[in-house]
Amino acid sequence: MSRDSQAETRARLLPECRALFDQWERMASSRAATGLMFVWAVAEATVWPVIPDFLLVLVAAGNRRRFYVPLAAAVLGSALGGSAIFLVAYWASEPAFDFLQQIPLVSDAQIQDAARSLDDHGAVALLLQPWSGIPFKVWGVMAGIQGLDPWFVIPAFIVGRAVRMAIVAALARVVVGTFTGFFRDFSLFLLAGYLALFFVGWWLTQVAG
Repeated sequence: MSRDSQAETRARLLPECRALFDQWERMASSRAATGLMFVWAVAEATVWPVIPDFLLVLVAAGNRRRFYVPLAAAVLGSALGGSAIFLVAYWASEPAFDFLQQIPLVSDAQIQDAARSLDDHGAVALLLQPWSGIPFKVWGVMAGIQGLDPWFVIPAFIVGRAVRMAIVAALARVVVGTFTGFFRDFSLFLLAGYLALFFVGWWLTQVAG
């Protein structure tokens, strides 16, 4: 493609990119976006395979002045869903384990790795869970089956996951806030690249692993 053609394409797409960015800022600042963030986090801790950070990056980037609102929704949703699945496994281990095995993209290898780490380190292992590549629901169920103390497990996984989410939200806010013009002018391309990179990485950790 020639330089003239590239310039023409950019000029044609520039208004669409800016309109998309402006619309996303309005949506990200809405109560609906906060509610969706909360529901997504609850679902991911129990059955949904895609981590809340995927949506959190987009919402925090669009709601930069109050990025702590979607962050709080993600942390609270994760805490609620995680506590629920852990306590169910704590009180009813066999049904919880059967349920875990039916969740899509949960593998025997993930279950064994989480169980081994919990055996070795107890509730402390949950502090590093967010960086393990193994879905929280696996850790939550296995911690409950092993009968680990809820007073240690629940605070540990809330802190561990909150730290990762805070880092993700803060980075999104700082990067997009620093280069707002660039992100606004190229929002269509950057969104497509983000989706591709995220799901390739997600596939490699959740499926191939």
